[in-house]
Amino acid sequence: MKKIIRNILLTGWIVLLASCGGNSNPGESILFEYVDPLEKIIPEASYFEPNEALSEVVRGEHATLQFVIRSKKNLENVRVSLTHPANEAGKMLDGGIPRFVGLVKVGRPQKTPPNDIIISPSGYYPDPVYTDSVMDIPFDRAQTIWLSIPIPTETSPGDYTGKVTLTGEIGGKTFSMDKSFVVKVYPPVVTESTLWVTNWFHDDFSRLNDGKPVERYSDQYWKYMAEMAGIMKAYHQNVIWASPVELANYTIENGKYTIDFTNFDKTIEFFIREGVIGRIEGRQIAGRRDGLWLAKELDMYVPVEKDGKIQVVPLPFSDQRTRSFYSQFLPALLAHLKEKGWDKQYMQHISDEPIDEHVKSYIEIASFVKKMAPDIKLVEACHSKNVDNLLDIWVPQLNYLQTDLDFYIDQAKKGKEVWLYICVFPQEEYANRFIQLPLLKGRLVHWLNYKYDIKGYLHWGFNHWVGDPMKETAVVQLPGGLVIPGGDSWIIYPYKGKVITSIRMDAMRDGLIDYELLRMLERKNPEKAKELSSKVVFSFKLYDTNVAEFRATRRELMKLLSE
Repeated sequence: MKKIIRNILLTGWIVLLASCGGNSNPGESILFEYVDPLEKIIPEASYFEPNEALSEVVRGEHATLQFVIRSKKNLENVRVSLTHPANEAGKMLDGGIPRFVGLVKVGRPQKTPPNDIIISPSGYYPDPVYTDSVMDIPFDRAQTIWLSIPIPTETSPGDYTGKVTLTGEIGGKTFSMDKSFVVKVYPPVVTESTLWVTNWFHDDFSRLNDGKPVERYSDQYWKYMAEMAGIMKAYHQNVIWASPVELANYTIENGKYTIDFTNFDKTIEFFIREGVIGRIEGRQIAGRRDGLWLAKELDMYVPVEKDGKIQVVPLPFSDQRTRSFYSQFLPALLAHLKEKGWDKQYMQHISDEPIDEHVKSYIEIASFVKKMAPDIKLVEACHSKNVDNLLDIWVPQLNYLQTDLDFYIDQAKKGKEVWLYICVFPQEEYANRFIQLPLLKGRLVHWLNYKYDIKGYLHWGFNHWVGDPMKETAVVQLPGGLVIPGGDSWIIYPYKGKVITSIRMDAMRDGLIDYELLRMLERKNPEKAKELSSKVVFSFKLYDTNVAEFRATRRELMKLLSE
């Protein structure tokens, strides 16, 4: 009960009377208030404190604001319009459109929930940011409006005042109300992300196409892919996960492979044109035998002739067909990467999340890959550090980064890269981006990147949609019936034939900007940068998630960079 009250009684209300057909009517009041966008507003929330509608930003990021509506009667045909914020000289910030935030269900519990988990009595939570221009709002439901305004790098510093206007019908009468806000722009400029960022995506676009398959490489396929790439670029993703084995075409004659990388090239060249690629992340070429987590052996993915077609199937490493294929494929891949000028950007996964039970098999395969293509860097999201120092880029899950931190610090000193990843785990008090967690916790993942000098971030769940993503976000997808927490499998949504983003993704984007600001301050005042990061992130499992205190710390960060 305490957790429910914490999220319903967020802060105090201002009651504004709706103007109904030009006449004030105390019996038809509408609550319309600004709430810090780091506060997650569940539909049952009913009490808010008056807040100054203020967003403080640097140039090159987004100003994010959140407004909440609640009424004792049904609201119909509600629309929100924006008077673009302008400074005293009349210069406007002319980007951004107010959007309604949709509700999705989290119908299954986390295995090990944190103390600050947000409990919604209905099981519904705000997350997707709709593109609809009009909405009906049921009585007694808190409905949030999301506003994200891009701040161009050439924007003049200073205060910009704008207005959000709400119109609609209540009880058959029209109403109109508005609320002013200020965007305060500080002088520092962020132009790009220096942190390596990857969210693994899949290209099954049937949920965008009324459930019908979309042919790979068709015009419709590239249309949907362009929507995803646009989101990736806008949210600072700069690494693309793609499989050269599965995207290549083959002919086989007397055990000799002719390898055609045309489709692999199409994919990589597309993302280069879209401005996403800084690096190419080769998808895993091996996996657990029979999909068993504790399998002692890994199988490799090999194209073989089957049923009159060439199909990629799992085969043991000891199988002669496996060794024959990869003895040909790996040198050919390396030569092709060099020909395209991609060899310095490319890194290759072996098998996802190696554990001690099968490190012997992993080491055998990874050593073979290194022998066949010594110039290809190896990267892995790993649970074990005992893989014979074969990796060039270590990506431990956040809890393993904590327990083996000294090892990874030593790897960095030896010239290896260290990233981090989060996924279904860790849970408990760790920072993660599940729907039931405070938005600030998703943002603080990138404060962890800074505090522990971690150079990259990986997440598997960009758009791994299951069922109807708009109805249920917690899914059973793993062997043994393990529940994947709500939102872990995806951070974007398919909606009315389009790809839409989420408030969690905005929090992640803002955290990446925080990382860049801390790096900028480090160059100017290393001790102060360390001090500010430690005010927010105490340790891997302990953070100050007070939103007002976080805002104060970030304000100090921006002011120090402005001096």
